[in-house]
Amino acid sequence: PMWSISRGPSGYAALGGNVTETKVVTATSRDGIHWGLEAERFSHHGQGPTFGYQLAMDGEVGVAAARPNRFPDGGDSYRTTDGGRNWQKDRGWRFDMTGVQVLTDGTMLTTAKGPSRHCLGEVYRSEDLGRTWSGLPGSCSRIALNAVDFTDLSDGVAVGGYADKFAGGRVVESTDDGGRTWQVTRYSPPVSANNPDPAAAKEGFSSVQMVSGHSGFIFDDLCV
Repeated sequence: PMWSISRGPSGYAALGGNVTETKVVTATSRDGIHWGLEAERFSHHGQGPTFGYQLAMDGEVGVAAARPNRFPDGGDSYRTTDGGRNWQKDRGWRFDMTGVQVLTDGTMLTTAKGPSRHCLGEVYRSEDLGRTWSGLPGSCSRIALNAVDFTDLSDGVAVGGYADKFAGGRVVESTDDGGRTWQVTRYSPPVSANNPDPAAAKEGFSSVQMVSGHSGFIFDDLCV
């Protein structure tokens, strides 16, 4: 079984495996037609990306991050430098990732918790294929960010929120200057003392796929 696919500078990369056999399968292709497979087995107590992870890859280097509909608060991130044959848990990363993308120039982007209670979601960027990350402070969100998608080096959209059983809430923010500044284009607050009506809080957004700088798709249903 395979559960995610992405496109990067060196072609396509997919991630999957058999959870009961604790096997991780990484599939790569330059043209989307001819594929090569690498598989890693790990023990019951071993570490490795499991069901619900998304992969961003450039050449032999890849980063896998948990999707929010599988791990509501994100999950451990993993990195490979040999095409998916071996994975190492990223112990230097402070926060749990929920989405990851690699751009045409090799820049990687991810969404994770922000540095304070006033910034619960933020977009982070890596210029060295996931070895180190730095936050884009202008993306600071009052609720969690779950996914980010750039159509080019300038235009990007980040989305987030929570499942309705966890108070709901949703947010959409966009940038047209490579992430230096962000504009909130949609915001529905979670249920709280200031917003007590459960019907007013919408299901959060789990992922985004832009077709161009001006059009695309957003998905909700974080728990489904």
